[in-house]
Amino acid sequence: MASRIARTSAAGVATWSLCRLLTPRRREPCCCEPLPSTPTCQKRPLRVMSQNVWNSFFAGGPERKARLMAFREELQRLCVDVVIVQEMFVFGFGPFCLQGDAEDAGQLLLQLGFVHQTSPTATRPFLGQSSGLVVYSKYPIKKEKHETFASRRSVTAKGWLEVVIDLGSPDGAEARELLLFNTHLEHSHHPRWVRVRQDQCRQLTQRAREVPPSRIATPGNRGLYKK
Repeated sequence: MASRIARTSAAGVATWSLCRLLTPRRREPCCCEPLPSTPTCQKRPLRVMSQNVWNSFFAGGPERKARLMAFREELQRLCVDVVIVQEMFVFGFGPFCLQGDAEDAGQLLLQLGFVHQTSPTATRPFLGQSSGLVVYSKYPIKKEKHETFASRRSVTAKGWLEVVIDLGSPDGAEARELLLFNTHLEHSHHPRWVRVRQDQCRQLTQRAREVPPSRIATPGNRGLYKK
């Protein structure tokens, strides 16, 4: 019953979240063997993946565990070095935080060698969803900065995540860094929310203009990366 209510109202989500927080989770043992992280320097091209994992508390997709395991298998198959994720939400309910899928994802990717991870709870509001933005990396993360949009829905702290990744110095060359912009904009096509999305784009564009012009911005799947 609580799950059905949660899909229709913010109050229902809060009630359902409190029930989850007060009910201990039963974790199944993981038989995955941890894999070593990628060396700081490598000669092959850097592999970056951006993925919306569809884990909203309000309108998320079904079979989350199965999708998470399939995602893990694909990351391993493609030998990805940096993962940019959207909709890896956590839910704030006063002093409580329901992490659910975000916590499980962090552990699974850690086993693949993504030992450097941004905080999925940094933008957790008092009541509602976080930004849902996370970056997982096999390279050291030197800096992470979380920002929320001035215009957004009151129950979701949407914004953008800036990350600086240290790519090392191959063959004694100058040290390299990768600056990532990960974002998730308003999705609705209703005129009211279209205006909100336009405001979000303007705010993000203004921030991108503050980055040194010698760097090239490349759009991804609701993410930007600079090199």
